[in-house]
Amino acid sequence: MSVAGLFIFSEGNQGAFYRTITSHGVGMVFLFIMPGLISALGNWVIPHTYNGIDFATPRLNNLAFWTSIVAIQLLIIAVSYHDGVSSGWTLYYPLTGIDFSSSIAVSIAILFLHILGLSSELGAITFILSIHIAKVIGINILNFCLLSWSIIVVSILLITTLPVLGAGISLVFAERHGNVSSLLGNYVDGADPVTFQHLFWFFGHPEVYVIILPAFGIISEKIRDLSNFKSISHPGMALAIWSIGLVGYFVWAHHMFTVGMSDLSRIYFSAATAVIGIPTAIKIFSWSLGLTEIKNKNFEFIIVFGFIICFIFGGITGLLLANQSIDLAYHDTYFVVGHFHFVLSIAAAIASLLLLINYIMYINDINSNSIEITVAFLIGVFAVNILFLMINAIILVKINECFAINFKNFDRGLFSGQSTLSKALRNGDNRNENSYCIDDSCPDSFYKDFCKLCSYDSSIPKLTCTPKVSIWINNFI
Repeated sequence: MSVAGLFIFSEGNQGAFYRTITSHGVGMVFLFIMPGLISALGNWVIPHTYNGIDFATPRLNNLAFWTSIVAIQLLIIAVSYHDGVSSGWTLYYPLTGIDFSSSIAVSIAILFLHILGLSSELGAITFILSIHIAKVIGINILNFCLLSWSIIVVSILLITTLPVLGAGISLVFAERHGNVSSLLGNYVDGADPVTFQHLFWFFGHPEVYVIILPAFGIISEKIRDLSNFKSISHPGMALAIWSIGLVGYFVWAHHMFTVGMSDLSRIYFSAATAVIGIPTAIKIFSWSLGLTEIKNKNFEFIIVFGFIICFIFGGITGLLLANQSIDLAYHDTYFVVGHFHFVLSIAAAIASLLLLINYIMYINDINSNSIEITVAFLIGVFAVNILFLMINAIILVKINECFAINFKNFDRGLFSGQSTLSKALRNGDNRNENSYCIDDSCPDSFYKDFCKLCSYDSSIPKLTCTPKVSIWINNFI
């Protein structure tokens, strides 16, 4: 995707584009959404569950806060360093290896993640211990609000997955400074660079729910507050939150369909990903039904409605990408960028905005019928929807024009089919590039970088044969 960066950054300075995108991703995920929707929300809500004035372990919570401040300073140092971090927010190896990123900024970024992970672990332990105190003093946890349930699930996800991320980035650090081959490295050494992707995404996908589940709690409670609708009740919605968190452990490799995993593995992860749509659909239908019961259509109603619309767009594109045959075509395109921005950026940011507005109204006794807030929100939502819907539409149309999925070879059923690209990846050098393009309207670079897929070398495992989507994507816009 560096080609797209040439619209903003001068040619020959693509590194600045990589550094900007990396800083944007890491900063928004770890320094904006997580502190806003997890730390701030948890510190506000959890003590109220047992009518307390503070947490069960206030010093531990204080340590978590100051540890996060140290981590933020390290990140600022890393991204402002001359060479910066240009490996992307996923920090994929070998892009973070010493051969590709010799700058000390990468090592500082790894230290930042370690310290921020420690901060998140301490905060999660504080939340769970405080919930346990509420149970000990006789409060029925089934009566907790959905915000509290979401914080509980998020805390469990953080405690169980952050050590896996720590193991992955520790291996990268050992590769960089200890000359230790470990599990990473190259195939000649008997190692596998895809190992880091498994370690990262085992944390990375639950991280998606760490970000969005508190937003679910905010929206659920706000709809119930505005409508007093009994369908937004604890049992079903709380069970949906737990179900989403539980299934999130078993779907991490749907981010890795193009690394060369077996057909059975792709089918499993496609099916498991689709299962998440069930509890999510329960929540969306409950929200939609609750909206019909709201009498006062104030700006809070508009914000909640905007959240649901944006999340539906993100969910639909997610279901498309859950299909491994479709994902092989759309992986590494702006279609994926549009998908996760709808879910993580827009939806989560809307929930954060609603939380902030309610807090300001609560402490300042501000009228909830603010026309200015409504107009500003509608303009913002319209703008981001135009941006990301256009991105999704362009990629959808152009890939269908220049890339032929052989539907005749699809078996019946959603996940049993295999595209011609999938077959090419499996067959390696036994492929004819004319089989994968349907007309002569595709640009030359499309044939060069996509239809040929990759330079196949029989001495290298087929795992390395992946489509170079990011090279030619700019030709579509």
